[in-house]
Amino acid sequence: MLYEASGRIGGRAYSISFTSQAPAFLAEMGAMRFPRSEHSLFHYLDQFGIEANSNFPDPGEVLTNLGYQGQTYTWLAKGNPPDMFATVHASWTAFISDGFTPSSGPALLAPVAITELLRTGQHGAARSAWQAYIDMFGNQSFYSVLQTLFSGAHPPGGKPWRNPDDYELFGALGVGSSGLGPMYPVAFLEIVCLMVDELETDQLFIPAGIESLAQAFSQQVFGGRSIARRVVDTPVSRIARTGEGVMLTLADGSNEFADRVIVTASTRAMQVDMALTAPASALSPQQCSAVNDVHPTSSSKVFVMTQRKFWLDENLPSNIQTDTLVRDV
Repeated sequence: MLYEASGRIGGRAYSISFTSQAPAFLAEMGAMRFPRSEHSLFHYLDQFGIEANSNFPDPGEVLTNLGYQGQTYTWLAKGNPPDMFATVHASWTAFISDGFTPSSGPALLAPVAITELLRTGQHGAARSAWQAYIDMFGNQSFYSVLQTLFSGAHPPGGKPWRNPDDYELFGALGVGSSGLGPMYPVAFLEIVCLMVDELETDQLFIPAGIESLAQAFSQQVFGGRSIARRVVDTPVSRIARTGEGVMLTLADGSNEFADRVIVTASTRAMQVDMALTAPASALSPQQCSAVNDVHPTSSSKVFVMTQRKFWLDENLPSNIQTDTLVRDV
């Protein structure tokens, strides 16, 4: 059985039409960037005949305006960022491609090299390379490690960063999908994981909306019933382990038991709504700690439907990034 609190299937695969008269005009309220490195995702997109294309307006891939400290800078499509961002861009690129050699301890393999180890099935070598990152930076924030990488005597790219100017510039510039200033408190290893897994590379767009994949899954039939007919529109308020198995307490107070449970809710829902990390939960103490220590990040989106694609004939930017309030909403 599938228990669904929202009344709709898909979770963050959530596509909304602006108007029923024009259902093809969609706003992606959840996931909307789909890198080719997600092989399982594209396996199922291909299986269900759902098209993906490369029209996503990532910064630097399209004409981009960078708003920084009250000034606007133009980043031409597929070109280098504006000159004032050149140092931080070159430094980060050098770290991703060349790695980092600290003043003491072993050299850290470049993220792209770890990616290649994974791609070629050299999992032991990849695990060892990643363990070196854990040993050196396991408990440090993204911002603190940037200080280590780029303020020392031998920074990637060869040019030390000015403090705080270059860190502020890098926060506005970012990589891949957006600026990284709001991500500075997040664990450094989480950001490097994005690079190793190529989640910020070659992101695609799904014209039919990612919810079309959830709907395709829901129509699959096994055991004589479709997945859609197995969905129970009831929130799960608690998950605990008992002698009878995993106990689900539903919103109406009734209990259901299962041998195995897969939870796909947000971290906060697991902690607060389901008490999944409370004493006597279905998880071990170590697993509870892992859930509690996940660094949640959030984003907000505003979609506006226009009468025409005015940016195509007036040479306006396809992407706007700013270090001010818009990005902090």
